[in-house]
Amino acid sequence: MEGALRGEDLTHHETVILWMIHSEGKDGHSLPRKEIERLIANWYELGSPAITKVLKRMATGVTPLITIRDNPRSAREKLVVLTRAGEEEIVRMMDRANTMIDDITVGWTDDEIEDGLHFLQRVIERVAEIRS
Repeated sequence: MEGALRGEDLTHHETVILWMIHSEGKDGHSLPRKEIERLIANWYELGSPAITKVLKRMATGVTPLITIRDNPRSAREKLVVLTRAGEEEIVRMMDRANTMIDDITVGWTDDEIEDGLHFLQRVIERVAEIRS
């Protein structure tokens, strides 16, 4: 699924950061830099300097996906905000994921799809229990 989300243009870490902003951010468009660092640390061994490097690359590429702004709530904190291109990339990510899911579930009955979704929900709940 990550490969589908990533597509041909994004790196692994860029994909993760975009998805975090979309799924955890304010209105799906912005997330404090420290929160990105905290969320990444839950899943990956990626330190602050490496995160800074990825964010700078995402903000300064040919088509910047994010902007990095001062956080109005904290003079020391930065806020990572999706650009229009970043928002469009999120839409493409979701389209790629939906296409992959459609390809996987071709020929499945509604009950099979519902059972699969139930199983995944239980996995998510169990992982949350284990982590807490």
